[in-house]
Amino acid sequence: AGFEDIKYRSAAMKRAIGRAKRVATRSIPLLIEGEPGTGKRLLAKAIQNAGLSDREFRRVSCGAMPEDELERELFGYEEGSRKVRKGALEDARYGTLFLEEVDSLSPMLQVRLLRALEDKKVAHVGGTKQVDVSDIRCISSTTKQLNTCVAEGTFRTDLYYRLAGDVIVLPPLRERLEDMELLINHALEQKKGLLKKERGLENIRLTAATKNVLKRYHWPGNIRELENVLFRVATHSDRVDVRPEDIQSILQLAPIDTDTEILNRPFREGFSLENVLDEVARHYITRAQAQTGGRVTRAARMLGYEHYQVLNRKIKNLGLKNDT
Repeated sequence: AGFEDIKYRSAAMKRAIGRAKRVATRSIPLLIEGEPGTGKRLLAKAIQNAGLSDREFRRVSCGAMPEDELERELFGYEEGSRKVRKGALEDARYGTLFLEEVDSLSPMLQVRLLRALEDKKVAHVGGTKQVDVSDIRCISSTTKQLNTCVAEGTFRTDLYYRLAGDVIVLPPLRERLEDMELLINHALEQKKGLLKKERGLENIRLTAATKNVLKRYHWPGNIRELENVLFRVATHSDRVDVRPEDIQSILQLAPIDTDTEILNRPFREGFSLENVLDEVARHYITRAQAQTGGRVTRAARMLGYEHYQVLNRKIKNLGLKNDT
């Protein structure tokens, strides 16, 4: 993966990728922030390949395992004199250590990691001998704002400054709608061979109305969700041209974003109050539709609209499915 594999034309992404390219060949530690599905791992790999493409890229998912297992994964372990296993820090010497979900590190592991990065030495779990872990390029990622975790006391200040030599923020898909068509075409191109083999479909095309439905959706799962939706539509479509109703039926199955922090979202580049308000509207309209069995007049009354036509227009503008 390289920077050419990241598809974008929006100003927010140009700034983020430009920042990444400027630091890619330097040894400073990097922190990548962004919602789930925004492409943090792809960006980390592109940074690695721009500067240390022939070196080790060691990825550790900090939120995917319990503390004791993660400790062994990071620092290695010894069981007697014969069974010695290297950890991720040793594997990443002269290369890149990529720590996903770094905010998930326990207080104990934060201390151990800080000490290893400062001393450039570490002892295996169950061992006493110090081994060299110098010359590591550390890239970390998180779905949170790590400085907020520092302010809340869940992440060490000193470790934050060790990991965040520079911070790159990837915008969510709803704030980079100019990139939607590029991302759609790229996703369908990647699945082209599989669709031809399994479905006998040479090409899948989205009508202009279908693309508008996609642009109006709020995409809580970002690019990963977009790719999933497109593949599901292509899997079940009986025709080459994908219509709005094909997309709407799939989006009705998508999980509703219940972001409890909707009132506290940061004013980052690309922030849109209209997008936030649309998310809230989609949530309540979908709930009203479910509770009324799709009866638009009853749903309109439940939502406080005097006339059902107002709700119908709102449903259409938000790209929701109207079952009436």
